[in-house]
Amino acid sequence: MSATAPPPVRRRAPSGGPLLPRALARLLAFTLLGAVGAIAWGGMVLPARGWALLAFALVAAAAGAALAHTGRLRTSVRALVAASIALGLLILGALAAGIPARLLVPGGWGELAAGIAQGAEASPGITVPYGGADEWVRIVLMLGAPVLLGLAAFLAFWPRTRDRLGLPVAAAVALAAVSAVPAVQVPGDTPLVQGAVLAVLLVAFLGLERVPRRAAPLAAGLVAAATVAGVIAAPVFDADEPLIDYEEIAQSLTPEVGQRFAWDHEYGPMDWPRDGSEVLRVKAPRGTYWKATALTIFDGIRWEREAGAERRGLQTEINRDRPDWITKLRFTVRGMTTEEFLGAGTVLGISKSPRQPVVSGPGEFRVEDRPLRSGHTYEAEAYVPRPSTRALAAAGTLYPAFVADELAVQLPPEERGRPRPEVRFAPFGSAQPALATVDGQVVAGARVDAAIRRSAYARTYALAQRLRAGADTPYEYVRAVERHLARGFTYDESPPARAVPLDAFLFVDRTGYCQQFSGAMALLLRMGGVPARVATGFSPGAYDRDRREYVVRDTDAHSWVEVYSPGSGWVAFDPTPGESPARSRDLAAPPALPRDTPADPGPAQERDREPEPVGPTPEPAAEDARAIPRSVFVGGAVLLLGAIAAGAGVAHRRRRRARAPVATALDDLERAMRRVGRPLPPKTTLGALAQRFAGTAGEPYVRALERARYGPPGASATGPDARERAGLRRALGARGGPLGRLRAWWALPPG
Repeated sequence: MSATAPPPVRRRAPSGGPLLPRALARLLAFTLLGAVGAIAWGGMVLPARGWALLAFALVAAAAGAALAHTGRLRTSVRALVAASIALGLLILGALAAGIPARLLVPGGWGELAAGIAQGAEASPGITVPYGGADEWVRIVLMLGAPVLLGLAAFLAFWPRTRDRLGLPVAAAVALAAVSAVPAVQVPGDTPLVQGAVLAVLLVAFLGLERVPRRAAPLAAGLVAAATVAGVIAAPVFDADEPLIDYEEIAQSLTPEVGQRFAWDHEYGPMDWPRDGSEVLRVKAPRGTYWKATALTIFDGIRWEREAGAERRGLQTEINRDRPDWITKLRFTVRGMTTEEFLGAGTVLGISKSPRQPVVSGPGEFRVEDRPLRSGHTYEAEAYVPRPSTRALAAAGTLYPAFVADELAVQLPPEERGRPRPEVRFAPFGSAQPALATVDGQVVAGARVDAAIRRSAYARTYALAQRLRAGADTPYEYVRAVERHLARGFTYDESPPARAVPLDAFLFVDRTGYCQQFSGAMALLLRMGGVPARVATGFSPGAYDRDRREYVVRDTDAHSWVEVYSPGSGWVAFDPTPGESPARSRDLAAPPALPRDTPADPGPAQERDREPEPVGPTPEPAAEDARAIPRSVFVGGAVLLLGAIAAGAGVAHRRRRRARAPVATALDDLERAMRRVGRPLPPKTTLGALAQRFAGTAGEPYVRALERARYGPPGASATGPDARERAGLRRALGARGGPLGRLRAWWALPPG
């Protein structure tokens, strides 16, 4: 009997190891997912920045690979390496988003923080893809991708233990957001394909490192089947109403109501907002008046806008030999709501606007539907003539036909119910007679003079004729009117109410604010045959040297006069005294034209004798050679987080010192009253506040403020001194015991 060998035992073939090493699988999926999302995110602005963000996505993947290998390092060394990687990602992410390199050093942090705040404020209400004019909105939008990619790199590759790497689920959420946000904001033509690609990449990121080598085909088949099933089922679940209405959420984050300004003249006590709130920022090569609209109709009592003025088109004169008078301006609306596009001089066009512009009058534009609100930015091309005094004196009287409307004045009706007479004065130097429409009949000559002398403006007309008699040219007459309004007239924001305000201003009250001064000057000019109109908007404001922008506040709301000069067009003149807040705050703006410039010596020097620009002239941008190269940031040393806060504090103190002493003192007073529990009611005047502190140590502080802001020309504008500030502090802490005095020190510290 022979022995038989036992049957061979079948052993299961080994399934093999993982398809890819864990770190390599996660790195590959991270790179693909980040690259796809970065390119999509870059498409949310115009022009797209997808390639810049793609480069950052590759850098973030490399940073993640470096983090994955820090697990063997000592804890202190690992923290130093991680901080260096984080700093490098922060700098490169900022550059990829479009932040200028000069703002990444401590001297630029103040401007950087202000710019990011401005862009963040405007971002919730913008339309994507964003092609507007505000570069900070574009930067803030692009910053989202580097932030998410950098966060995802740390979440995905931070070595938690020797065998565990990062938090893959949390990293997947950040990476998914990089692709999902642009997919929602800028839907493509193939949303199902986009969703399928995102789903496959997310599955790969979460599961590729766990797939065994032999099970890879089965895993790929299951993912493909699930993806196809999702594409088929997606249209079924596509509801009309979104589960989360992100558009409604975005609108709720955007301020809908801001300050509104009514530009027609009223001549009563000033009642528009005057709390110093910022309403506008303007990027411009030089300061000028930021114009909202022109008031071209004098209805017998006040100046107002012309109904249907859009039919008149541009109607101005553009001197093509002076291309330097055509400038590009960028406006950012801040804290106001407006239907008018702010501009300067004669606006030739509006671009990069979130609202559709339409012509509203000669050289003016308004929105077609919804108003502009805080955060909206647009660009304007404007013609702003700055002729020399010699050019104005030699301009002559060859007026185009369309300025005849700017020589018309309506008179109050002689009896209630009768139509208002309208006089069209003859142009300066013309042999033509003035014409008047009285009771539907056109009259001339002596009948026109009789109609004016029977009206409420008899003495105003007589004054115009007297001033004109001593002038040989229109410019000399303009200067004569300016000189008349500069003698014996004072600035007052609460003038008496009168039935015929401008006549009373000229002959009875002799006090008022910008509406009275500009309205009276334009009326006198028309009666003397010089085409004129009232312009309304804002004075230049304060120049922010860090941002290279003009900061305009509600206290800068203003009216001035535009005079037509042949060869130049509409030229700005400002008869309002210099002590008015719109002209004295922060910059002591000179008038648009000099008052006592001598005649030019000759044509060769004519351009050099132009009037100085209104407000401070921006400093030229730093040359590229002075900018710190980007390579310095790539390998830069580690900066302490505390230095960021210190730099921001230094920048804040620098901006505070740059403000006008009066504005700073007003802010200190308002804040101090709030901190001691006695906040100031709205529209509290300095006069009322002085009465409130009458007889106390705080009265000198308020009186000093009152003198600096509303005092006569030549008065000190430095505001309260240290002694008066200490007196106000004692008044705030009086009768409060030691605790009250301590609270007063906190409310109004020295300095």
